[in-house]
Amino acid sequence: MTEYLHDKLVGALRAHAVNPALSEDEIDRYPYVTFELPVEYRYDKDGAYKIVGSLTIRSVSDDIDEAEAFSASIQAAIAEDFAGAVEGEAYEGVRFTARLLDSREDCMDGVWVIELDYTLNQYK
Repeated sequence: MTEYLHDKLVGALRAHAVNPALSEDEIDRYPYVTFELPVEYRYDKDGAYKIVGSLTIRSVSDDIDEAEAFSASIQAAIAEDFAGAVEGEAYEGVRFTARLLDSREDCMDGVWVIELDYTLNQYK
């Protein structure tokens, strides 16, 4: 079973005008979005049947309105692009689901961080 969660997430974010940084080293100005997506394979007697991703995604800006707008775009991207089956060559026969687990907002030294935690699932 090939893991598509990372590529699917990056594609969904970019389609909604959110270009995520793959590491904080790439960032030189606000706003920006970073994420971590460790995955775990689930197995039954026939092999891998599901991949579970634990997504933590952060919208960071020195302007609260901008951070909230990025956060809203992130939530829209995930809600739209992780809903059920996907048509298309790369993901033929693959189903995705997403569930928002938690959301936190914090400000330190004038920099706003909105952090979202999701569970992303990929089924064959």
